[in-house]
Amino acid sequence: MKKYLAILVLAFLLFGCTGGGGQPPQQQPPAQPPSTNQTPPVTPPPKPSPFPMKIVYEMVQGTMQGGILVNQTIEITYWLEDEKNCSARASVLGLATMQGVGGGGQPYAKVTVYLDNGDVVASNWQQESDLSFDTAKPQAADIDFLLLMNYIFNSAGKNFMNDPIWNSTEPIILKEVNVFGSESNISITKLSESTSGVVPCTEFSVVVRGTTSSEQLIACVARITDTNPLPYIVYLKPKGGEGGPNWKLKSVGKVKTLTQQEWNTCNQQGGSVESIRDSNNCITEYKCMSLKERAEMQIKNSQGPDCQVSQQIVDALATCWEQQKNADFERGNQGCVTAVRCP
Repeated sequence: MKKYLAILVLAFLLFGCTGGGGQPPQQQPPAQPPSTNQTPPVTPPPKPSPFPMKIVYEMVQGTMQGGILVNQTIEITYWLEDEKNCSARASVLGLATMQGVGGGGQPYAKVTVYLDNGDVVASNWQQESDLSFDTAKPQAADIDFLLLMNYIFNSAGKNFMNDPIWNSTEPIILKEVNVFGSESNISITKLSESTSGVVPCTEFSVVVRGTTSSEQLIACVARITDTNPLPYIVYLKPKGGEGGPNWKLKSVGKVKTLTQQEWNTCNQQGGSVESIRDSNNCITEYKCMSLKERAEMQIKNSQGPDCQVSQQIVDALATCWEQQKNADFERGNQGCVTAVRCP
């Protein structure tokens, strides 16, 4: 179980009819003019894709530093973007990143998720500058943060996507399953629906019994719907709250990353890439913004929705930033920004 921090999971896959004879023609009746009362067939609109998706996890890991147990927060982000057919299987391709591990490391991995059974594979971890080169290699891991339940079921030769366990509270036993870095027997039982996470989810009891240790976990996974094809983990925690792996969904949204070329072009034009958020503080897009656009957004976010944004104040804030100074705001009785202080 101690190998649950092993980096994700995965491997990146490269993308990389006649007729015959018949009866002699029969005499046909004269053609009739088309009826004006007929309604032309209606072609339904294409089903909207759930992708791109940005899924962010936060995991707290206890580490020993100088004989003292210190909690370390690690953030794991999945960018799932391009739908493809890999080996005749519907898949989605993307990236995974990990922050907070320390020591710099190699924070990017290319990711493929198979939509038929939730199998996730990824490459070795690389620097961002290496992503444009075809050097990524498949790399096995002991655990998958995104689709943990699929990982367990796939390891046992079953498919969590359509398993009867979704509609039953009877426990199932998966025997001699190679997960968590060793061979284990795993008991899984559906519990109840939960709304305590970022999105509603279904809780399962997961009891892992290995040769040298055992764990009792609660895994809550998102329901498969028309808009969500993946039963991703919403939270995983030890039963009782202590020991064992522990991570939770921090946010999920329909957000697409910018390409490296888009980032470079933005920087060359003197702009910067900023995250745009909705009223729930969820990121909805990434946008290249000029200094004055950033200043206007900063002022809007620093005052009430009924306050006006003065172009004079926007210019003053942008000028302050150009001088690489920290700005502060003066406010009126209604909390609206009335001036910029630039020491």
